[in-house]
Amino acid sequence: MTTRSLVLLALVAGCSLGDDAVDREAATLQLEKLEDQLLRHASRKGDLPDSLSEVTGELPLDPWGGRVQYRRLGHDRFELLARGADGAVGGEGADADVSVIGRLP
Repeated sequence: MTTRSLVLLALVAGCSLGDDAVDREAATLQLEKLEDQLLRHASRKGDLPDSLSEVTGELPLDPWGGRVQYRRLGHDRFELLARGADGAVGGEGADADVSVIGRLP
């Protein structure tokens, strides 16, 4: 099974594979997918949602079991964040945060 297949399997199963690089890649792919969903929402509704649950129905879990965080950064930008293996702010290696900054076109 390829690394990409393992990452996709982890995303679907909502679990950690115990491999730091694979978990971080899974988190990045998950956040990029959510970024696309937020941009499509904004395209349809004319604005970003106030909460991620408006788009997903429930708050998604990152590969480490923590809630994916979403915050608006003004009128046309937003951040999606997974807190890493330790669930705390910052960190290094497996504990490092993974984030995506999105911007409306």
